[in-house]
Amino acid sequence: MMMIILSVVVVEILTVGKYSEQPTRSGGMTLPWVLTVIFCVLQFVGVIDWSWYWLISPLWISLGLAVSIIVCILIVSVVAELVAKLLGIHLRKMVRKASPEKKE
Repeated sequence: MMMIILSVVVVEILTVGKYSEQPTRSGGMTLPWVLTVIFCVLQFVGVIDWSWYWLISPLWISLGLAVSIIVCILIVSVVAELVAKLLGIHLRKMVRKASPEKKE
């Protein structure tokens, strides 16, 4: 019985907004949100006995990964700019020269 309820909840979550008359901006929930809802349903039903910290772990893990990727991109861009300055290369001028200019 519990598996039937859980499967109905998961199907409803995955199809949110897909069959409505009004267009939606997103096609449904993302994987971290689906996992969080599944973990919460399992907690409420009594299948698992985890702390709330671990129940919402898909959300904070995905947020941590996104922040880590952004920080890595920023570090790489700052290092590239510093290396370019040390070598006397102006990256912006190189990009402008490489792109074809439109003459009308």
